Amino acid sequence: MATTNQDSLYTVWQNDSLNDSVRVDAYNKYVWQGFLFSKPDSAFFLAKNLITFGAEFGCPRATALGYNTQGVSRSLRGNFVEALHYYIKYEGIYARIEDKRGLAKSHNNIANVYYSQGEYPKALKYYTKSLEAYQYLNDEKGIATVLNNIGNIYSEQGDLKMHCCIIIGA
Repeated sequence: MATTNQDSLYTVWQNDSLNDSVRVDAYNKYVWQGFLFSKPDSAFFLAKNLITFGAEFGCPRATALGYNTQGVSRSLRGNFVEALHYYIKYEGIYARIEDKRGLAKSHNNIANVYYSQGEYPKALKYYTKSLEAYQYLNDEKGIATVLNNIGNIYSEQGDLKMHCCIIIGA
C-alpha cells in the first residue's frame, strides 16, 4: 500500500493540469515519505525538482519546501553547516512572502541546528522567533513543540528550575 501511495503522489506531481499547489504538496510528500528518512541523499537530489519548479513557475513555496528538504537531508547526515545554509534560504523565502507558518517552521529548524551545535543563545533566539510566530497563529502544537525545545536548552545547561517553568508554562 505504501508503494501505491508513493506512485499516486508521483502521478499527481506529473499531472500538469492540476493546481500547482496540489502538485507541489504531493511531490513534497512523495520525497518526505519515500526517501527523506531512509535515503536522505536521494531526497536531497529530488528536492532540486521543487526548487527548479518554483523558479520556473513563480512558486516560491515550492522553492522553500525544496530548500527545507535539503536542509533536513543534510541535518540527518550530521552536516549542520550545510543544513543551516538551506534553512536560511528557506527562511528568506518565507520572510519575503510573509508566510508566518513557514517562518515558524524555518526558525525552529535553524534553532535545532544551533542547539545541535551547542550554540544555545543562538538557538534560544530562533526558538523565540518560532514561538512568537506560532503564538500569532494560535498553533498550540507548534507552541508546545517550541516550548519543549526551549526547555531542553535549559535542561542541557542544568537550569532545571527554568526548564520546569518553560514546560509547565509558569
